[in-house]
Amino acid sequence: MKIIEYTLGIVPYRRGGLPRYSTDLSDELAKENDVYVLYPGRIKLLNSKSVSVHIRKTSHKFNLVEMMNPLPVSLGLGIHSAASFMASRNVTKLIKFIKEVNPDVIHFHTLMGFPMGALKEIKELGIKTVFTTHDFYGFCPKMLEDNARIKLKSRKCSYDCMLCKDGPTDKKLFIMQSRIYEILKNTSLVKKIRRNQKSVLNKEQVDEDFLDGEEVSARYNLRIYYQEMYNLIDEFHYNSTVARDYIMRFLPDAKGKVVNITHSGLKDNRKAKKYHINDKMKIAYIGPYDEKKDSIRLLNV
Repeated sequence: MKIIEYTLGIVPYRRGGLPRYSTDLSDELAKENDVYVLYPGRIKLLNSKSVSVHIRKTSHKFNLVEMMNPLPVSLGLGIHSAASFMASRNVTKLIKFIKEVNPDVIHFHTLMGFPMGALKEIKELGIKTVFTTHDFYGFCPKMLEDNARIKLKSRKCSYDCMLCKDGPTDKKLFIMQSRIYEILKNTSLVKKIRRNQKSVLNKEQVDEDFLDGEEVSARYNLRIYYQEMYNLIDEFHYNSTVARDYIMRFLPDAKGKVVNITHSGLKDNRKAKKYHINDKMKIAYIGPYDEKKDSIRLLNV
């Protein structure tokens, strides 16, 4: 089979569960299939509205392809200006690349950075699309309310909304998607800057943090934009029943199935290790200490 995996990037350029899983999966699939890993990369200063592709060198068995001039990638940090995330792009070169690959399926791990126009053309070409529900990016619980526009006047929202809180400016996102940032992101100085920025962005929004009418309208349209994109997906791979139930509140007609996932570095040693009644149980948690990962509930239990 020929498969295109669309993801945020591979380790170490991008980190977290989504890049790790998509990289593991692509490595495994590449053993017997022709796999192309496509990710949203740099935005050029000039001619930034025309999407193109660039083949990158990689030690992996799959083909690594950078999508140039994608839409901004917020990485779940929030959105400062909604209009930038649904700006029009010329996708002629991207579609030409996809036609040349002629994939049997395109597997999306995220919609971040991917232009709506390209997804519509993929649908018209009859190429099957699958989406894995790593997170709830693009969905906002305010859209389930009758008075959604009024609710959107405030940035304050539930912890699982990745759109409402104020995120990096377009200039910061431009830097975060640059080749220089890719090279320097793991240096001690950039790590420190990144931690400080996340601390600022993750501060709880106050009720007085209201938006003007123009931005409220743009944010409402952005949520409709993502809903339309999700409706173009043929089949959903839910990685948990929680993800399935949440997403089906927005997409009640979505087709898909629940298939739990893991990472290649995790091994089940429960049968290999002998436990005794009086042994202390040691539990390791990997992830941020915030409400959305439920680490607080684990500690309370």
